[in-house]
Amino acid sequence: RDSILTNITKSGEKSSYVKVVAIEEDGYEDVYCCDVKVPEHCFQAEGVLISNCTEVTSYYDSDMCNLGSLVLSNISTLEELREIVELATQFLIAGTEYTDLPMPEMDHIRKRYRRIGVGLMGIHEWMMQRGLKFRDVVEDDLEFNAWLSAYRDGTDETAAKYSKRHGLHEPVKKRAVAPTGTISIVAETTSGIE
Repeated sequence: RDSILTNITKSGEKSSYVKVVAIEEDGYEDVYCCDVKVPEHCFQAEGVLISNCTEVTSYYDSDMCNLGSLVLSNISTLEELREIVELATQFLIAGTEYTDLPMPEMDHIRKRYRRIGVGLMGIHEWMMQRGLKFRDVVEDDLEFNAWLSAYRDGTDETAAKYSKRHGLHEPVKKRAVAPTGTISIVAETTSGIE
């Protein structure tokens, strides 16, 4: 079922309060919950390897991942998104270098893989602000694709440039859109993977 949300604000400005004015039946789609019963929580779906956040996809017991999520619905323009993605990527990479580690053996793995996860949340709220439904976005919404491209390209380009500039290994993972249930409540937005 899709929630039909309207009248976010009368002036078009972002509001921290959204009122559901109607819920209408819109058909049903199959939803799959996969418990693949392996520690990595990975499985292959139509040729694509699906996994949980980057911190659980390693075979090394001393591996780690530095995660942070951007609230997409709080970002006004594509240019602002690019700037925030660049800053977030730099911040997470710096965090992998300047964090004290609880065990010395973690240092070698950190330097070799330097996993970060610039995440997104507030995706559904972003779509509501623009009057879009998930179906609209899946069916090739150009604006949403431009924003996702800026997110993807920004993390890749910044990680490469920043790592090279500071003599660090480039992160093997750069993005992690987690379910973010708890932190999305704290951030007062919709979660990362709706």
